[in-house]
Amino acid sequence: MRVVLLRKKVPLTVILLVSVPLVLISFLLYYSASRYLASISQDRLNSIASIEGNSLNSLIRSKKREVQLTSRMQEIVNLLDASYKDPASMNAKLQATANEVLTRWLKHSLELQNVFTANTKGIIIASGNKDAIGYNI
Repeated sequence: MRVVLLRKKVPLTVILLVSVPLVLISFLLYYSASRYLASISQDRLNSIASIEGNSLNSLIRSKKREVQLTSRMQEIVNLLDASYKDPASMNAKLQATANEVLTRWLKHSLELQNVFTANTKGIIIASGNKDAIGYNI
């Protein structure tokens, strides 16, 4: 009887001795692997966010520079002065000259879809795209 009882205990003991450490090791491996992968993912997301942030800063700087250049173009300044003083009697020649300047600028700047100037009411008064004139932004 003792032999039968011993035969039952030995396999059970072996199973417990193998399975308990195996389960513990698997939990530890899972935990450490998930922390490692989360750390790698976080680093990658941070680097992507940094690259995108630099790209956006560069885009904003270029747009600011474009606005500064536009504000220094005498044709645009003359048109805005005329539209500010008397919007109803805005000179068509001034508008045509400003449109021509903006159209040339649009052709040279491949990344731009449209370049325009709006008056104080938000109505486009000059544009590199003739169809945009008169729209309220």
